[in-house]
Amino acid sequence: MAGVTVTAGVRPRRRDGIWACMLWVLLASSCLHLLWFGPAVPVELFALDLGMSVLFGAWVAARRRGLVRRLELGSARDLLVLHHRIVRAQIPTDPAERAALWRLVRLRQERRRRRRGAVGLLCLLYLLVANWMWTVVGDRVLGTLTLVVAVLYAVLVTWSLRRAAARLDRIAAALGDGGGLEVLR
Repeated sequence: MAGVTVTAGVRPRRRDGIWACMLWVLLASSCLHLLWFGPAVPVELFALDLGMSVLFGAWVAARRRGLVRRLELGSARDLLVLHHRIVRAQIPTDPAERAALWRLVRLRQERRRRRRGAVGLLCLLYLLVANWMWTVVGDRVLGTLTLVVAVLYAVLVTWSLRRAAARLDRIAAALGDGGGLEVLR
């Protein structure tokens, strides 16, 4: 089955590509090592960072291919275009594209319901690490910094997830109950 090919009215953003994801992981892990060790960073850590970013890129590519097969799309580019349409709240006129967008919206809503407690668990993990830094390690500066990161994470992620959920609900309402699937049957 060839799958649905999304029209080229919307181009995916360059930062959504696999290479961009890999470079972000490489940059983040290298910066963390530089902050932790200072200028005397062992070369092996940079090799580890490079390997980690390549593995992360391969994982992202495999996840996208699986999602493309699950949504019955033509390519990973079509998936990125549909994600971009969700962000921009653009509803396609083509019934096949509407059906693909509907499947993607339903999948994201289902995942949102399943992963509801993940943010709370990550906030708890940050608080436990801050407590550990404060009491066991005795580094009050790093413990306070970790506590600040935990609070910022809780506030910003909660705000971002609520905005994304409202956007998905608006698009699901705009697509209707069938999302265009009744045209294809």
